[in-house]
Amino acid sequence: MLTPYREFGNARFQDDQIVVAIPDLRLILGRLTDEGVPARVVEKDEDLGLALVGLDSDGVQSWAAKRPETLGADGEKTPLDALFGDMYTHFKNQFCDWVPTFGKNRAVDQVGGNHTIGVGDEGLPQAKGGKFGARDAYPGTGVVVGVADTVLHRNEWLDGGYQAPPAGLWHEKGAAPYQSGHATFVVGMILQEAPGARVEVRRVLEDDGLADSWGVAKALVRFERLGIDILNLSLGCFTDDNSPPLVLQAALDRLDPDIVVVAAAGNHARVLGEERRPMWPAALPRVVAVGATDARGNVAPWSPEPESWPWVNVLATGWEVTSTYIQGPVELPEEDVDFEDGRADWSGTSFSAAKVSGAVAAETLPGRIDAATALRDLLERSRNSKGIPWIS
Repeated sequence: MLTPYREFGNARFQDDQIVVAIPDLRLILGRLTDEGVPARVVEKDEDLGLALVGLDSDGVQSWAAKRPETLGADGEKTPLDALFGDMYTHFKNQFCDWVPTFGKNRAVDQVGGNHTIGVGDEGLPQAKGGKFGARDAYPGTGVVVGVADTVLHRNEWLDGGYQAPPAGLWHEKGAAPYQSGHATFVVGMILQEAPGARVEVRRVLEDDGLADSWGVAKALVRFERLGIDILNLSLGCFTDDNSPPLVLQAALDRLDPDIVVVAAAGNHARVLGEERRPMWPAALPRVVAVGATDARGNVAPWSPEPESWPWVNVLATGWEVTSTYIQGPVELPEEDVDFEDGRADWSGTSFSAAKVSGAVAAETLPGRIDAATALRDLLERSRNSKGIPWIS
């Protein structure tokens, strides 16, 4: 199981699992057998074109113990990293620099308030009194937005605006973990921009906001069957070599290219400083990566911005914004708080991404203006004083 700690910037992964392209399974399993590392196919997913392979942890440790030189001079590599390096070298030597496709099953985290990255508690949701006005049917009528996120809490204001399977709804009694309200906040941000849209919500993150990339990727490739126009991904991960994670890239590559994919750029600028590490999937070429500003357009100190983080495409308001949330008692780090009105103020590029997804949905007219055209037009005409695309 993944350990739910929040040491931001660490590339976390399941150390007893790898992901392998299905056509390359024979090669990988054969090599592992030769190295004395027991392995088995846990699951194949034809939609992804990948297989999840379980490794015997003791076998990996034993292999590394016999090959201490592979761990580096100071033992800085994990046994799995060492095994990966050895396998890459073997296949490159055997096949003239060609290697089969395999990678790690990485940890994926929600990108919510900046509390999730260890920079203090200013990112915690704050209860907000009052009510939203009744939603209209326009704009956004006929547009379908996919949201891959946490469990969804029922909120009266969202009624009629979303579809979610029963397994993706909150059914527990008592106070709910505050992270579990992430999807409810995201969906509310989208429907504030495009009240007539339909949001297809699928739970891919656990109640603490964590998941592994295999589970997330399986859900992503199935969104296409729902006829979505836009896919909102307010989640992400880092990799140890800053290369795209295999399984998330594979999932997005298999989506219809006409689907607009919007993702949170992350809340890590203040933590990492000059170390401009990409967050995935936001940094993938086909993804619209969104940074956060306040209502006046000032970039949040914790948000990557396009001038220094070139993979960030657009800015949008995401600092102290109001949206739908858990209605009832919520577990916060210090105490339980009653969010009796089902509204909250929260901050994060998650919510900037949701605002952009909603704004694109509002500009999309099925049969006349597709989501990609709506996005292009929106970013061209909505710019700040520096000429950077900004959705206020």
